[in-house]
Amino acid sequence: MCLALVILPLSGWSAGPAGHVITLVTEEMRPLNYTQNGNLHGFSADLVRAALDAAGLEYTIDVQPWPRAYDRALKDRNVFIFSMARTPQRESNFIWVHALAPAQVRLFRLASREDLAQVDRRELSSRRTATIREYFTSEILTQWGVPDKKIVLFGDERKGAVLEHLELGRSDFFLGDPLIFAHEIRKAGKDGRIVPHGEAVHVGDYYLAASLGTDLELVREVRAAVAGVFERGEVEAIRDRYLKIPAP
Repeated sequence: MCLALVILPLSGWSAGPAGHVITLVTEEMRPLNYTQNGNLHGFSADLVRAALDAAGLEYTIDVQPWPRAYDRALKDRNVFIFSMARTPQRESNFIWVHALAPAQVRLFRLASREDLAQVDRRELSSRRTATIREYFTSEILTQWGVPDKKIVLFGDERKGAVLEHLELGRSDFFLGDPLIFAHEIRKAGKDGRIVPHGEAVHVGDYYLAASLGTDLELVREVRAAVAGVFERGEVEAIRDRYLKIPAP
């Protein structure tokens, strides 16, 4: 899915430094950013729009599959992307504009797989663990010492297939953000069947980032706009709409 939204502030908009119309890309990742009835919603989406609207900046937002959005921000100049986890592997590839929300990971498994109940994440090297291709969670599994042959990757558009994979016993675990994966479980009606395993681990923050080569004056203006939403306390009302996401 690719949804292009051209959004203008209600009044007094500016095209930004050097006449830039700000281009942003994001993905379907409820509750941070997602489309419903053709409209973009979510904690990060509302936060970013509130910031740019308050600053009077003109912008467009494209909702794309994650690999496409990521590739666009990686290769094109003057592209902003959210909500992207900041990781060591990505650190030098982007300009990190502002933290939006904390990023966590947690393992999930079938409730009926009692044989896995005592498995520690340090023992995952002998288990098959599924995650989403090109998400930061695959980097986390590598950091945890899980060999590539034990990591099962699913395309961004096939998140729901992970649940079936677990139920068929083709993967032992799934690693994902507990806030986000909980929505997938509920949507599929699998509450109580697929359960969290172990504690959630904080691994950094989701960011608004920009492609390398983006106009630095524009980056500073956008950074100040997002910071203003936090400083004015406006983020609390946004957070209340989306499951009380803690501050980064």
